[in-house]
Amino acid sequence: MTTIVSRLYASKSKAQAVADALHAEGFPAAIVDVIEAGAGDTAAAIRAARVPAASAAIYAGQMSAGGKALVVCRAPFNPIGAARLAMQIVDAHDPLRSGVADENAYVSEAARSDLYLSVLTDHPRFFSMDMIPGADLARGLISNAFGIPLLSRGRRADSAMRGGGYMSTKFLPFPLLTRGRRANSAIAGGRLITEGLWRTVAHKN
Repeated sequence: MTTIVSRLYASKSKAQAVADALHAEGFPAAIVDVIEAGAGDTAAAIRAARVPAASAAIYAGQMSAGGKALVVCRAPFNPIGAARLAMQIVDAHDPLRSGVADENAYVSEAARSDLYLSVLTDHPRFFSMDMIPGADLARGLISNAFGIPLLSRGRRADSAMRGGGYMSTKFLPFPLLTRGRRANSAIAGGRLITEGLWRTVAHKN
């Protein structure tokens, strides 16, 4: 949405002072025009500044007497409040009563995609499963698009040490745990403790 703010002033110098006040508040020269009656079509010049045709005809008739000048500011919707600020500035400089009903005309702007920078222009499916549309490639992980797998599908290693093996075999010459069968006796040679005690008593007798 753009607001076409237009006001008629008694002289070009006064109209220029209004334009300077708009520039001082941050309105760029590209959106502010000072129009005076000249050799050409005054109404056409006013319409070129985006003033509605009916209003342009009234302004042109008022300016035909000579000496008067029109200020047109095309205030954008962003930043918020720009149009209201423009109205306050032009009204603070004693504009003439022109008989124009829509001195603040609202114009709806159509979006122009060519003025926007978007990742969708070159990468319509960026970060999607189909990284190259129309290439007939199998869909897969996003890491495939970079040529290297970010995730490994290999089996889980049994050892945290490089090359495998248990920690005991790397620092000590023997394993800390044995996989051998469990012994039935705590006495060397495999005898039961009851058998050892019985033989001791029998020998004493």
